[in-house]
Amino acid sequence: MEGVEFGSDYVNSWLAAWQHNLVYAQDRGQGEARRIWARVALSALDGAERAGYLTRNANVSRFNLRALLIADLGPADDPLWDPDGLASEVLAVDR
Repeated sequence: MEGVEFGSDYVNSWLAAWQHNLVYAQDRGQGEARRIWARVALSALDGAERAGYLTRNANVSRFNLRALLIADLGPADDPLWDPDGLASEVLAVDR
C-alpha cells in the first residue's frame, strides 16, 4: 500500500501496539514465548509501515528484534529466527 496516507494518529496506534508487544518479546522471563510476542510485535510494525511509517525505520526495528532473540534464545527451525537468513536479508536490502 505504498503511497497511501493514513495520518500520524494511525501510524502511532500501530507503533503503540508494536511497543507494547516488544516489551514482552524482550522480557527474558517469558522464555520461548518471546518468539510469539515478537511475531505479534512484527505484525504491528507491518501495520505501521503500511500506514506510512518509514520502511528504513521498520527494517531497523525488525533486525534489532530478530537479532536479539537469535542471540538470547538461539536459532530455530523457523526462517525468521535463522541467523544466516537474517544476514542474507540485510545484505539484499536496496540502499
